[in-house]
Amino acid sequence: MVKKMLDTLKTYLKNEEYRISLLNGKVHIMNYQSIIDITETEAFIKINNKIVKIYGSSFKLLKLDKKELLMSGIVKRVELNE
Repeated sequence: MVKKMLDTLKTYLKNEEYRISLLNGKVHIMNYQSIIDITETEAFIKINNKIVKIYGSSFKLLKLDKKELLMSGIVKRVELNE
């Protein structure tokens, strides 16, 4: 049972799939490829050879890591261009 739990944890930690979470006044993105542009009103993020376009207002980058970003602001629309 412990081995199964450890295997599940390893799989979760190695997961390369992206995740976009809309939180209260924040956007959290995991496993992005690159940031194309972030302004006060829009953000373009490359994920798995797709472009995520986030539109809104008062965007500020709060956290930036190799695979993770967190920004605050008011999100009005999110588009995923495939």
